[in-house]
Amino acid sequence: MTDQFNIGIIGCGGIANRHASVLSRLEVVNLVAFCDIAEDRAIGFNEKYAESKAKIYTDFAQMYDSEELDVVWICLPPFAHTNEVELAEPMVTAAHVQEVVEEEEEVEELEGEAVEGEEDEAPADGEAPAEGAASEDGGKGDGES
Repeated sequence: MTDQFNIGIIGCGGIANRHASVLSRLEVVNLVAFCDIAEDRAIGFNEKYAESKAKIYTDFAQMYDSEELDVVWICLPPFAHTNEVELAEPMVTAAHVQEVVEEEEEVEELEGEAVEGEEDEAPADGEAPAEGAASEDGGKGDGES
């Protein structure tokens, strides 16, 4: 077993901050590469999470070709995925690279946690329903159904 895992992160935006923040504090992790189409974001991640020791890429295929990665952390929103996973597959087979892909459901779950408590709750007996909520009488307000 290796002492550290060399990790490359693709996508240096919102959700990647959560992942990089945790990864950067783990002794078994070596953040070696950051890739983002906006180079300044990758540079910012390098400074914040890798003490400017990682390499910066704007092309994930070039990162795959240049780095010896144990793990590829793909932190792109679902609409931005292209062929990151498919191009990593030869590395998975050849070098046991693990891919971690944010699935849409997981992103939605995280977003839901961020706005937790903002949904209207059902009113207790005797309380007026929240504005815009349908009442038991179908919204007539006269008690007749």
